[in-house]
Amino acid sequence: ERQRQQRRQEAQCGHSAADQRRHPQQHRVEERQQRQAGDRLDQARRAQHDAGQPRRAGGAGNRYWSRATFDPARFPSATRIDWIVPAIESWRRRGNPGVYGYLATSYGNYDSGQPDRRVAPVQVARLARFISVVRWTLLGGRPGDVTVLQEFYLTRTPGDAAAKALEIGILLHPGDTARDFHRKGRQLGGWTDGAGIEWAIARQGNYVMLMRADGKDLISGTIDYGSLLARLSRLRQVNGAEWINGMAVGVEPIRGNGSFRLDEWNVALR
Repeated sequence: ERQRQQRRQEAQCGHSAADQRRHPQQHRVEERQQRQAGDRLDQARRAQHDAGQPRRAGGAGNRYWSRATFDPARFPSATRIDWIVPAIESWRRRGNPGVYGYLATSYGNYDSGQPDRRVAPVQVARLARFISVVRWTLLGGRPGDVTVLQEFYLTRTPGDAAAKALEIGILLHPGDTARDFHRKGRQLGGWTDGAGIEWAIARQGNYVMLMRADGKDLISGTIDYGSLLARLSRLRQVNGAEWINGMAVGVEPIRGNGSFRLDEWNVALR
């Protein structure tokens, strides 16, 4: 039995008993390194377990954490975003607008960022095609604790993020604060997309937002932004002189934790 235990220990540490006698200091160092590596592995497993646990509103305490993972061969499709944030309610009294930022994947010059392959700005009046094909999945968290949003800016001059004239967002999945924000905005009317889905248009300040009139999510579909801009032109929200530089799709966390996967995303702008 002792021989079996010794052989098992030798297999685990990679050294024989004779090696250990010949190099006791080396063995002690390696044994300590193994213990430290085991401790780090345990800590990583605990962190991974904690990050994957669902939390109720406010359950994240004061923790802020986010991570984006992607496959370069498939990017931007298959991009995943994970997050943990405190409950927004405790911060709204301090002027927080209702979300913890915008964790997103962008196309072109969405907001002063430029990809390696540049996307040429297009003026609204000369727009030939502007569509987005999107498909996404929420993998965790409470549905009301996050907004899934696709949006872009119109600027007064091409490629100038500081010259924003209007922000236009489609609430693919409106969270609690987004529904409230849309409801309190100035209601401008509706827009019917190419799939026959009716969208309610609202505006607050320089932000025009659209939410499905039936309150449902748009989990996958093709959005014709050229048609939307034509509708906004008829509503006198745009005048055609503005420029489109890019767009983004992602999440606005409200409270707790969650995960979002961008399964497919393609944009055509010209």
